[in-house]
Amino acid sequence: MKRKNQVSLFAGLAIVLLAQLACAIPLSQGSPQIVVVTATSEPEQQVVRETVVVVVTQPAPTAQPVVETVVVTAPPPDQPSPTPLRLRTARIEGDTGKIRATIVWPDYGGPATTELVFWVEARNPSVGKKDGAGIKSVDFALTDSNGQDVYSHTENTSRYCGFGGGVPDCVIFRFADNNFNWPGTNLPIQNDDYTLTATVNSADGNQWSGSGTFSIRLP
Repeated sequence: MKRKNQVSLFAGLAIVLLAQLACAIPLSQGSPQIVVVTATSEPEQQVVRETVVVVVTQPAPTAQPVVETVVVTAPPPDQPSPTPLRLRTARIEGDTGKIRATIVWPDYGGPATTELVFWVEARNPSVGKKDGAGIKSVDFALTDSNGQDVYSHTENTSRYCGFGGGVPDCVIFRFADNNFNWPGTNLPIQNDDYTLTATVNSADGNQWSGSGTFSIRLP
């Protein structure tokens, strides 16, 4: 409040001085003069600027100048854009003439703490260039550091999402929404290192598998 009063006092003194100067400066009849005085408060969380616009006009040679004051408060600056999400990938090895597939999941710069999402991009290049061309389904399996199966899912349509969903977005599995248990098995989600294995089943009966690892550290 003290800083705001200081800004208002500064603006008020500026208006008085400008009004006095306006009386001493000869003006052409009907030609307004505009003077802008800007006062800036000390920066805290956000910088708020008050702009005082002083308009001085002289309607007649013998009339006293008329001073009109308009206070405009500028909006706070826009918030910085979030850092773009990085993606990690693990290639699913196979005959490049029959399969091109990759496991994709977000890289949060550390272990997962509240949610998971991953998907597979797969196609048979001899069938087409579009994701899912020549692919029947993708099987997902999650195991903990002891080799125990904690989650499994089969996705039949592209985009092949680990927890369901599809174009344009996969379902994000939020731990709290499932009482911190894995879907299907209801095993508790624990701080551990996990391996995700994805098996691509092509329409001609062939299979290819790939895997990626990640960690979970609950807050």
